[in-house]
Amino acid sequence: MARPYRPGPKQFVFSAGDGDDHHVSVGDPQEAYEAFSAFFRGRESDTYTIRDEAARQSLVLMPRRGVISRITDGDDARSAHLLVDRRNRYLPSAMLFFENGYAGLDHFGQWFPDPRPSGERHRLHA
Repeated sequence: MARPYRPGPKQFVFSAGDGDDHHVSVGDPQEAYEAFSAFFRGRESDTYTIRDEAARQSLVLMPRRGVISRITDGDDARSAHLLVDRRNRYLPSAMLFFENGYAGLDHFGQWFPDPRPSGERHRLHA
């Protein structure tokens, strides 16, 4: 069983660019992952976004571009981008985000400040 959110429940917003945002309230990361997995698998979109509005953090999955972006807003606003070759990298990144937010993805791969590093195309292979 996943570690419960404290305080919980936690709210996330899932969007896929079709204007049909899904608001979920979940008690733990596993429950969040299951809700997002069903949302992700039920659509064909260029972009999927998970927003944790309370933490002011987002995870953006772009399967057709081969990019995962993580964003944090506020005083310490920043973003980082990871290039991936395989579709099976998207849901694991979501699970890490549900577990520990932006920082949960620190060791998921080599993150860049730009989605397309100049001169080279670094890709994470599963």
